[in-house]
Amino acid sequence: MAEPNPHLKGSPSPVILVVDDDDSVRQMMCAILQRNGYSVLDASDGKGALTICDGHQGDIQMLLTDITMPQMSGVELADLVSARHPQIRVLFVSGYSTEATIHRKLPGSAHGFLAKPFTHEELTHKINELLS
Repeated sequence: MAEPNPHLKGSPSPVILVVDDDDSVRQMMCAILQRNGYSVLDASDGKGALTICDGHQGDIQMLLTDITMPQMSGVELADLVSARHPQIRVLFVSGYSTEATIHRKLPGSAHGFLAKPFTHEELTHKINELLS
C-alpha cells in the first residue's frame, strides 16, 4: 500500500507538475498522485509545462519530469521551471540512465531520481521524501 500524503493534515495539497512525453506513463503517474491526495498538473513536453507554469496561480511544489524528451530535456526544463519557482523540488525519472550518472548532471540539491519502471510505492515514497 502506498504511503499517505503527509501534507494533507489541514493544509492544501501540494501541487505537482508531471511532464512525460509518453502518454500512458504520464497518465499512470498522475493517477497515482491524485489517489494519494496531490493536486496534479500535467504536460506532454517542456513547452507545455512552461505554459502551465506561467499560467498557474499559486505555487508548484514539485516538478516530476522524464529526463529524455524531444525538443527539451527534463534537466533543461527543470532549470527553466526553477527560475520561475525557486523553491520547487524536482523528481527526475528515466528508463535510460543510471542514478550515479544522473546525479553528476542534475542541478541543485532539491532533486531526486527514480529509475523506470518503478512501483506506486516507490513513486509516492520518493515524492514524500523530497517534499518533507
